[in-house]
Amino acid sequence: MARWRTRNYYLPHTQARVLMPISDMLNTAPKEELNTLWDDVGGDLFEVKANASLSRGSELYESYCQDCKNDGLMHGWGIYFERNPLKVSHKEEVTPAFMRSISELLEPRPAEGMLAPRCKSSTLRETQGPILCALARLAWETYAPAFLQLPAHTALRAEDAAEEGMLQFNIRGMVY
Repeated sequence: MARWRTRNYYLPHTQARVLMPISDMLNTAPKEELNTLWDDVGGDLFEVKANASLSRGSELYESYCQDCKNDGLMHGWGIYFERNPLKVSHKEEVTPAFMRSISELLEPRPAEGMLAPRCKSSTLRETQGPILCALARLAWETYAPAFLQLPAHTALRAEDAAEEGMLQFNIRGMVY
């Protein structure tokens, strides 16, 4: 069902959604890196064409959603673009416990031009590390104003959350 929901194409001439073999295996990229276009040419034909010169062995990318912010990309496809030109709406209020749990997964600050810090290598080695990484980066991007107020070297303390009476979870879901 997930494959159908995320990889179907709407064909206007038939007014139907269809799953197209091969093209449904293409990955996506930010708009400036897309190198294919697809077209419903009518009848029984569906075309995928390169829209740029490609080197042998180049990966083909198609658009999943050109108008999606990272929260929409995460919701629909589980992906995070570190240089997405469409910004999520920032939220101001965040608890120290939440900030601590996110900070433990990410580098202290984003690199120039990135929306959120990259994940620590230890995060990526965890079970389901890549999706955990993408969710942490989305959380950081969403609450960026609060994270940016912290000095880069500040570690959030467990006591901060305890004072608020909040439970804390580590990346394995254990309460401490």
